[in-house]
Amino acid sequence: MLVDARWWLPRWRLAATTTLAVGVLGAACGDDAPGLAPPGPAPSCAGLEAGAWDPAFALPGLTGAGSQVDTLARGGDGALYAGGVFADAAGRAVRNVAMHDGADWAPLGDGLPGEVTRLVVDGDGVLWAAGHPLVDDGTAPYLARWDGATWTVVAEVAGASAGIDALAVVPGGLLAGGAFDGIGGVAAHGLARFDGATWSAAGDLGGDGAVFVGAIAVTGDGYCVGGNFDAIAGVAAGGAACWDGVAWTALGDQLPGTLRALAQGPDGTWYAGGSLFFDDGSNDVPQMIAYLDGDGAWQPLGGGLRGWFECPGEVDAIHVDGDDVVVAGTFTAAPPDLQLTGLARWRASDGWHAVASTRGVHQEPTFCGAGVRALLAADDDLIVGGRFASAGDVAAANVARIAADEAVTPLPSPRPTRGVTGADGPLVGAIGAGADGLVATGPLAIAGLGGDVPAARLDADGWHALAIDPAIVLREVIDVAIRPDGTYAIATQRGLWVGPLDALQPVPGTDLVTGVLATAGADLIVATNRRDVDRGEVLRWDGATLTSLGAFDDTVAELAWDGDAVLVAGDFHDVDGVAVDGFARYRDGAWSDPGFGAPFARPTALFRVATCDRGVVVGTLGDAAGVPVPLRFHDASGWHDLDGGRVHAAVDLAITDGALYVDERAPGRSAIAAWRFGP
Repeated sequence: MLVDARWWLPRWRLAATTTLAVGVLGAACGDDAPGLAPPGPAPSCAGLEAGAWDPAFALPGLTGAGSQVDTLARGGDGALYAGGVFADAAGRAVRNVAMHDGADWAPLGDGLPGEVTRLVVDGDGVLWAAGHPLVDDGTAPYLARWDGATWTVVAEVAGASAGIDALAVVPGGLLAGGAFDGIGGVAAHGLARFDGATWSAAGDLGGDGAVFVGAIAVTGDGYCVGGNFDAIAGVAAGGAACWDGVAWTALGDQLPGTLRALAQGPDGTWYAGGSLFFDDGSNDVPQMIAYLDGDGAWQPLGGGLRGWFECPGEVDAIHVDGDDVVVAGTFTAAPPDLQLTGLARWRASDGWHAVASTRGVHQEPTFCGAGVRALLAADDDLIVGGRFASAGDVAAANVARIAADEAVTPLPSPRPTRGVTGADGPLVGAIGAGADGLVATGPLAIAGLGGDVPAARLDADGWHALAIDPAIVLREVIDVAIRPDGTYAIATQRGLWVGPLDALQPVPGTDLVTGVLATAGADLIVATNRRDVDRGEVLRWDGATLTSLGAFDDTVAELAWDGDAVLVAGDFHDVDGVAVDGFARYRDGAWSDPGFGAPFARPTALFRVATCDRGVVVGTLGDAAGVPVPLRFHDASGWHDLDGGRVHAAVDLAITDGALYVDERAPGRSAIAAWRFGP
């Protein structure tokens, strides 16, 4: 099954001059090409249309397309509350807010719409939630109250850029901060108080541009706020100010940027985080984190933290634990050259450290908002929430527990989970089906097996770790196939490797190999794509030489077996003078058009193909605009939508054991999903 692990490259315009897609062939079926035969009967697709997504393929945590955890809160009974954007809690349906009681996740009623940005629990144990719509559907940002059975919206927020960005329990009620002009029908510019019955302005903000309050820290006699403003209630303040119950005063001098986090240490030192630019001579990357010195001046803490050139990042949460300052955000490094991914610890005695592992919380490499957004102290542990697939070496989607010794565990659930993700992001290397089940290459993060699993096999008992030859650069693996004798063929960006998985040997003469198709014998079929002319060619390799089977007028994307014929998919319309339309069939030494027609509106991204005894299943990376499209199935009656559009982007497909497995690019979900066939 051919798969391009480097899915971000457009339409097979690859860096190498020649792209090889390889399939293994066996016994005779054609006069000029003896040895072309599948390895055995095609897998059964009985019950395909009556199938459903297997909920066991969920990651431990809070998931769903585009998911993230923005906020965490703890009730007086020890229950954990999480809010953000998510639809699944370790296999249980939820809607953007959920509770964990120490043993399992549970929904809170029907949940809440849009994105839940802040949660707090007041002194009476009442849970409050702030949220806003994800799309412009005419609804307003809101504050809602949970009474243990239902949600009630107690206030809507008004303003051109309205939203509640900070929420805290203060003496006498709630304090809400954000970018709003009114709340609950009362005029209030950026900061308002709610006493349980009525709203009142708590200190109007002043300044140019988009002023807002992004952080609230409760103190012994009042509270301090941070954000983007030049004044509050008429008092000059450079982005941070404190209320002592009587009057406002500035907290420090002018902050060089905007605040999203504010915390005070036990020694009285204040820490501020956000998008902060201190003048260090370059001023092109934010330092993100600062402390207030004894002279009332903000200084970068430990030289600050860094993002990368496309994603400068910010600090979203700070937790002070004695001499340690734990910082969460969307950063990737600390000076001079320490690599961090969303979570870091500062100690005055020895500087910055990664938390949980040297890689901290793994980010999705294509999404600049990936990282940690929320921190919550729970006894001696920390609960972290954000947008990530694994923490340390443990699969944990968007929420995890980190112990004092930095051991990481997902929050428990009694439901079995077979979710898997790449150890460094949302993708696995490749998947392939064999007699012993499904195999995936990594590096993987799998619940129960940890992170950095090089390869794994899935059977009825779950995932099992496999050793892989250390000569293989895992991040360069593009496809995997299991041959009838139990050996493997591994396609990588640097050539084809064959043999036992832990003792693979390179195939001479191959370079960039993009696919492997296991068959009955030991010969190979090779599909080449020349970048300079944007044309593909299918060849046969007998272990020593390459023989052309057909030249295409455009690129070849996929190889599969269609009964006793080789099925080729791609962007082409002609092969050796035979008119075809995205699919071509090679049987008995001749090419023909199988008559499928285009499964998707053109132009669309590369096809992914899996075949069975009833037809062909096709997926794609998305339409021309990158919008997800459903899997499609072709049988004798034509094309049919299969799954209603659930797959975000199909990177690879495999059919075995009564299921269609999808290696999908779906941020916030398991990288492998299973469409389990029905009765």
